[in-house]
Amino acid sequence: MELADLFAAAFWPLIMLIALWLFAIREQVSRNTLMTAGAYTIGPLLMTLFLLEKTSVYAVLDLYVLSILLGLLLIWQATAIAPPGGAAMAKPLQTPVSRVGGVLAGVVLVWVSSHRLLPDLLESRLVVQGVARAGRGSGRHPDYLAYIGNRTVKVTTPVYERLQDSPFVRAEVGRGTNYVYRIEMRTN
Repeated sequence: MELADLFAAAFWPLIMLIALWLFAIREQVSRNTLMTAGAYTIGPLLMTLFLLEKTSVYAVLDLYVLSILLGLLLIWQATAIAPPGGAAMAKPLQTPVSRVGGVLAGVVLVWVSSHRLLPDLLESRLVVQGVARAGRGSGRHPDYLAYIGNRTVKVTTPVYERLQDSPFVRAEVGRGTNYVYRIEMRTN
């Protein structure tokens, strides 16, 4: 397991540990200190996860899960009713336009992310065999692409570097994200 995979696998347990600490602490001063420390911790963790997206399939899956959770949080925030005299952090979206926009943005985030993530997790993976050619996508932040047989798939950086020799490969590809989960180099 590479360092990127280890970090992506440890991401959610770290987030859950911070959340448990927040719920366990009752003293307001300690809770505010922990919330500040958590904010300064979660920000770099998210940035690291975003930077590792191209190097780990687990980081890609973590980003889709995070998008689903953020979409649900946005829907909850848009539909929540403000408590009288509530704290500034607990105030939901106030105007009708922001409420409708928040619900729509949340629904789009949940729909798009779950449409990509659930087929990868619930359906069997597509098996592709053939001669692999490494290609590169276009755009500002291009994905690493590989052409295996007659199919274009997305690969992470380590797999992309291994495919430079154009070997004959057998790959298991996720049906939603189109990322290669497992690849075997074979001889003709």
